[in-house]
Order: sequence, then C-alpha cells, then structure tokens
Amino acid sequence: MKYTINKHEILELKRKKIARLSLHRALRRMEIKKSDECELCGNTEVHLSGHHKDYGKPLNVIWLCDRCHGLVHHKNHELNPNNNPQTRTPCYISNDCMAVTFYLPAKNLIALKNKVQEKNSSLSKVIRDIIVSEFPVDDGQLEFNF
Repeated sequence: MKYTINKHEILELKRKKIARLSLHRALRRMEIKKSDECELCGNTEVHLSGHHKDYGKPLNVIWLCDRCHGLVHHKNHELNPNNNPQTRTPCYISNDCMAVTFYLPAKNLIALKNKVQEKNSSLSKVIRDIIVSEFPVDDGQLEFNF
C-alpha cells in the first residue's frame, strides 16, 4: 500500500509536536503542575498524561490516566481534538519546504551501510532509491541532510 503525506498532515504533526514540547518545557520549569488524579475517573494510583483538546493552547491540558486517555481519542468523544475547533498556531515551516524528520534505529543504519558498501554508492543515494521504489514521490522532491 502506498501513502502520501500531504501538506496539511505535516502541519498537523508539527502543531501536535510543538504543543507537547511546550507542555514538557512548562512542567520542567514548574510553570504548571501536573494533577494528582485523573480528571475523568479520579484515579490516583496510575500514570497521568496531559491531553490536549486544542493543540493551539499547549498549556491547557486535562490530566488523564492511560485508560481514560484512550477513551477520549475515540471518534465521537467530546474531548477528542478532531471534534473541537483548534486555535491557530504559528507555522514554523514554510510552504515551499516540507520536511519530515525521522530517527533510524542503529541496526537499520548498519544494514544501510552494508548496502552502501555492496552497491559502492552513497548513503543518501541508497535511501533515495529505497524511498522512490516504495513511495509515490518524485526523485526531485527528496533532499537529505545528514
């Protein structure tokens, strides 16, 4: 199955990542305090995580246990971000430069390096060949920064 990530999806992923990072920074700086209990079920004996109803307000979270957090992400739940208007956030990527960042496990990097040696090629060329063969992108759309 082939899948193309469109501009809207990349912006949405960036918006979520910015909101999560902002929340973690505020917690580290003690600008906000994590609740002691789940705000839906009241459970105090579990791990709690912050749930964003609106990613445009990164410090406005509801503290939920893992069970309740899974429930609020169901399609029709009132706290699901997809069912709520989102506050606009500044765009940190330009329209002409859409980038995806990914991490590669060390064992995969070793396998790629072995393939580079087999083909007597460069790492970026090997990765480019793999991506072009697996995903519907034009070769000209790919740029690598190592």
